Amino acid sequence: NMGWLNDRTEGRRPWVHMENALKIDRLLAEHPRAPFNRFGRRAFTEMYVLPSAREQDGGLPEEHDDRELLDLPDPERLLCPRRVARNFIIGFGSIIETSSRRSSDPQAADASPCRIKADFGYVREWNFQASTANICALGLRRCGAGEKGATINGVIYSTEDVEAFDKRENGYQRVSVPVECVEMLSWQALPADAQIYVYVPYAPAVAAKYGNDPETGLPLCSGPTPPGELDAATEAAGLGLKPPSMKFPILQTYIDVCLNGCLEYGDDFAREFIATTFLWSPFWLNEREISRRPWLHQRNYVKIDRLLGEMLPDFFHHRLHESEYASYCAPAPVQ
Repeated sequence: NMGWLNDRTEGRRPWVHMENALKIDRLLAEHPRAPFNRFGRRAFTEMYVLPSAREQDGGLPEEHDDRELLDLPDPERLLCPRRVARNFIIGFGSIIETSSRRSSDPQAADASPCRIKADFGYVREWNFQASTANICALGLRRCGAGEKGATINGVIYSTEDVEAFDKRENGYQRVSVPVECVEMLSWQALPADAQIYVYVPYAPAVAAKYGNDPETGLPLCSGPTPPGELDAATEAAGLGLKPPSMKFPILQTYIDVCLNGCLEYGDDFAREFIATTFLWSPFWLNEREISRRPWLHQRNYVKIDRLLGEMLPDFFHHRLHESEYASYCAPAPVQ
């Protein structure tokens, strides 16, 4: 509404009485987006003065609308157009962090914490050996017969162009998640007819076997439909994935992005992420920028390292700086 009064105590220095005033104002300035954002019309108390018509000719008629005095349009015209989302994507790794998600898709900045239920039949693991970067990233593994899945916490966000995500997440299958398998962890609710997806990696050897689409140049192992000749029993997405190794280690900076995102929703959310991620490994490379003085570039390093040390005592002490890892990987000298 254009009739917006800033009646805070010391409205020009709101931080004196309201600790989160600047953060609140930043959110109001950013959402909703132009042209529907009216934050710039907010007025301080001394500036919010109605015209003197109230004092003329015995005042205003009883049914008078103040909008006429302020020359304001009908409030119904100022309402943001209602957008009913139907397509949703769940991010379970680096996409949990807002800045990481926004860098991939500015429209996906807004997300809600959620949890995929164990009934979905997948587990989150360090199991995707990315040959392009020689790292082991997070992936979802499909459980075998008689094996129970695990819960997977993350964030859910809406998208209007699912096919665009398919192109970015090439080498992954877009797998549908039933609405009843998603537990929302905030006040938001999902539409009953929501289409929810998560991206599950193919084993790199499988993606290489079937090659690329000659028209798009993207791997045929991408999008919602696997190649027709793929062996579903052994080559489906979520199968044949490999754990970290000396050549494909877990990276600390990757963990930092994931846990920074989790910490946006609290320490317990970060603990749940660590506890429900499997295949932690001694092959763990600390390649933070100036890793021996992490406070220079990683503001949350104390909290992140404390959580990792508390929850992963058998693995965390194996984490090595780059110089140490190089020595660890070097072949033994010939006697």
